Amino acid sequence: MPTPGSDQRGFTLVEVIVALGILAVAILAMMKAVSEGIVTTNALRDRFIAGVIAENRLVETHAAPQLPDIGTRNGRIAMADQDWLWSETIATTNDPAIVRLEVTVKASGDGPQLASLTAFRRKP
Repeated sequence: MPTPGSDQRGFTLVEVIVALGILAVAILAMMKAVSEGIVTTNALRDRFIAGVIAENRLVETHAAPQLPDIGTRNGRIAMADQDWLWSETIATTNDPAIVRLEVTVKASGDGPQLASLTAFRRKP
């Protein structure tokens, strides 16, 4: 115990406990922000890959010499160590010489649709 008039300074036990509590809350908030950032980054990565797959499907359909029949086709593709499901719909438009192409992509399973692209093509 310090004697009266001595020059010893320090923190009391209560001050140390309060400081540790504040530090713990700050660390928890930082960990939550980092984990949310990781989730967001993974979601953006998945949306980007789905967009690339949708673009590839549209390019393949546009480049094909023979247009597939009117209707919906489904398929599966592996990319970035994951299976993806795509659906391609070819529909008529008001102009009989043009068809509407719509491609949607989602991760395999019951996940949400991650990409959707629409294009138009003249019938050959």
